[in-house]
Amino acid sequence: MTPLSLEVVMTSPALRALGLASLAVLATACSQDVLEPAPFGPAAAVSTSAWADDFDAWDPARWVAGEHPLGQSMLRPENVSVAGGTLWLRSPAGTRDGAEVRSVDNFEGGTFTARMKCGLPAGAICAFFLYEWVPGNRNDEIDFEILAGTRRLMMTTWQRGRQTNHAEITLPFDPALDFHEYRIEWGSRTVSFVVDGQVMRTFNRRLPSRPMHVFANAWWPTWLSGQPATTDTFLAVDWISVGP
Repeated sequence: MTPLSLEVVMTSPALRALGLASLAVLATACSQDVLEPAPFGPAAAVSTSAWADDFDAWDPARWVAGEHPLGQSMLRPENVSVAGGTLWLRSPAGTRDGAEVRSVDNFEGGTFTARMKCGLPAGAICAFFLYEWVPGNRNDEIDFEILAGTRRLMMTTWQRGRQTNHAEITLPFDPALDFHEYRIEWGSRTVSFVVDGQVMRTFNRRLPSRPMHVFANAWWPTWLSGQPATTDTFLAVDWISVGP
């Protein structure tokens, strides 16, 4: 994959107020945009290895660049690049297209962390999540989703394609201005969402249990409104790690 020479625009539009009624609508609407898995070969291996990827180079043994529709977006491999020790997931100027990476291996639990910066416009999503990714199946899922152009962070779990837990917070920082750490701690009895070392939410019932892949993506859902930027914008990922 050819590295891009990038000047990243990380300026954030003015924060839009989101009332409680609007947040309830968003929580319900999230289920309307579903990943469209393409058929592939035998089920991926379940890994117990700990690793960290600093994205000094693209590693095809670890990652697959996604290519499928999602919401208003077409996620395209050409929008994925590695340059300057960073993974860049691009939404091209004037479009609602996006980008995605998926780990080759599955995992049955552990600690999953991404250090990332969300530079997409309002109306888009920057996401770091775990997803079962079995074609034709109602999948398990654990999500961090940043509503781009705001400080809103959504934390959600899914079982067999049904939302089982959901919480939203206002981050104490602008996620477009600097890199921050987002960590999912997935155990047999709890799922915790941690930002910069601080636990934001812990769920302890109706939790996902089936093997899942690690994902990061930049995309435009149907349930948010916003206009594409006049320049390329990016979800920038400094590193991703997997641990016990």
